[in-house]
Amino acid sequence: MLSVTMAGLNAAQKSMDVTSNNMANSNTVGFKRSTAVFGDVFSSDPASNPKTAVGSGVMTSSVSRDTTAGAVKTTGRVTDLAIDGRGYFVVQDPSPGAPMTFTRAGNFGLDANGFIVDSSGNQLMGFQSVQSFNSDGSPALDANGNVVMVPNLNQSQSLKVLPQFAAGSTLPDGSVANQEIQQLSFNGTSTANSSIVVAGVTIDFAKGDTPDMMAKKVANALAPAVTNGQLSSVAVTGALNSSGVKIAYPFSAGPVSAAINQPTPVSPTAVTTQDYEPANAFVDNVALTSGALTAGDKYSFKIATSAMSTDNPPVPISLNVSVAVPGDPTGFVAALNSAIADAANTAGVGASDYPTVADGRVTGSNLASLEFEWPSSAPGAANASGKTVDVIGDSGNVGGVFGSGSTSATASTAQAKIQTIDFGSSAATSDMTVSVAGVVFDVHKGDTPATIANTAMAKISAAFPSPSTVTVDPNNANKLVITFDPSLKDVKLVRPIYANKKSPAMLSELSKFSTDPVLMQGVSIDSKGQLAATYSNGSTYTMGFLELANFANDSGLKDIGGNRFVQTGTSGQPVITAAGAPKAGNIMSGALEQANVDITSELMDMIRAQQVYNGNARVLQTTVDTVTKITDMR
Repeated sequence: MLSVTMAGLNAAQKSMDVTSNNMANSNTVGFKRSTAVFGDVFSSDPASNPKTAVGSGVMTSSVSRDTTAGAVKTTGRVTDLAIDGRGYFVVQDPSPGAPMTFTRAGNFGLDANGFIVDSSGNQLMGFQSVQSFNSDGSPALDANGNVVMVPNLNQSQSLKVLPQFAAGSTLPDGSVANQEIQQLSFNGTSTANSSIVVAGVTIDFAKGDTPDMMAKKVANALAPAVTNGQLSSVAVTGALNSSGVKIAYPFSAGPVSAAINQPTPVSPTAVTTQDYEPANAFVDNVALTSGALTAGDKYSFKIATSAMSTDNPPVPISLNVSVAVPGDPTGFVAALNSAIADAANTAGVGASDYPTVADGRVTGSNLASLEFEWPSSAPGAANASGKTVDVIGDSGNVGGVFGSGSTSATASTAQAKIQTIDFGSSAATSDMTVSVAGVVFDVHKGDTPATIANTAMAKISAAFPSPSTVTVDPNNANKLVITFDPSLKDVKLVRPIYANKKSPAMLSELSKFSTDPVLMQGVSIDSKGQLAATYSNGSTYTMGFLELANFANDSGLKDIGGNRFVQTGTSGQPVITAAGAPKAGNIMSGALEQANVDITSELMDMIRAQQVYNGNARVLQTTVDTVTKITDMR
């Protein structure tokens, strides 16, 4: 009887333990509640009478896990994932030899190396992405013309999103980060024998060659340059009458040169550039007449700065500066500079607009001279005559130690950036288009270089604001001269592009050359588990596909803590599939599955288990009392 009662107490305690664990994990993401399953115990003695046999108590048959899905809560974080189905996420400790584990908790994030990990650092597993092809062998494209990527079910890997690609490294699409790309496009059938020189290689075209034929000739001729590393890749683009060649070359190399040699006598453009030359500073000198600096003497300076007022017309803003000769007269220059800076700061005048004492010097107690120097401004020193220094001594008179007035040296004008475009010496023999500084205009058969220069001047004058100028060289009517405003520090070089409309056309489009890394801008995960990342080069790359695991009996998985499970003989082997597969389920990004614990139900189970426990305790007390009385009777 005692053993039966103790078995009842243990069973009730087990039930309360399981219920307590469920309630404790009611806020654990992806937690699955458990239920204690009990069975009665009967004697196995073959001599016992089944008609009068009494059970021997109760035992815990199993603790069964309820694997039904919990409610889904949206979070907005891309790496928070929930499964709409029966599957489990596959995670693995990065340590060598660590086994696969499985979880429904989808609160993942990115670690410092770009791996998708859970809170314990276990990496989320997925499949490598590969390009999809049509039945005819052509690349499969989506409605937007992008290459379709699919999971390689034979290549499992830890899902990783690289935070950046270093310049020169290979990007997921096979291109090189920050390499330059040149597109040669051929439009229309060749009307005459001609040749093209690309990257120093001469390729011959025959009359009647289609764009597709010309593109393939160029690609085949440049193949050796790819093999020896001069070029990164060469590929034919487009088809038939709109073909071209995409040439990629290492980011550290110079541009690929390309020029068509055909019966078009417009000469290649010559572009010369003259960079800026610094301007000389404007200088005012205040000369010494006689006397020496005396400590305590106070002098007032009125200084006209480079900054202009809002008056109409504007005038230079003046600073009123007062400074006393310090105890050590040799510190007078430093004191004056400090006073000028303080006055300018109070007036809101920038450091580039007010002068400093550049060559003031004190020998013993005698001041030789003070030289005020303004930094040069672009364009030129238009207000040089207004930059003056007036000095007044304690007596209110100009003079004393300082001379009466100042001498001025006018600042020079900063040298502008100039580009010259030479349109050659022969008239065009066919219609063409010319692009200069991004402005495209037509050139007609018979146009002279002078006509082309005047057309270019009229077309591109609006591209550069005044005081920039676009003129024809007065000494050579075939040349166009662009003088840039010196304040336009980042004007790109003018790169003319010629396209002959009736012969094989070559259009050269260069991407911006840079040695900066390609940085990750954002991450997305779709319902089929496709992990994609967008980078600063404007491209989106598929980094892989999430994999999910199914089990014949997921209730048989062994809980190893941390909301993770491992397979057992009872659960069966995992069936690994891509997300979206039948039974596995779709992925919901920005959401988390909550625990499937109903607090009300758990409280009712706790009350029931407590009643069972109390009942067994009373039976135990009665049994003890009975045994005690029988013992006392002896």
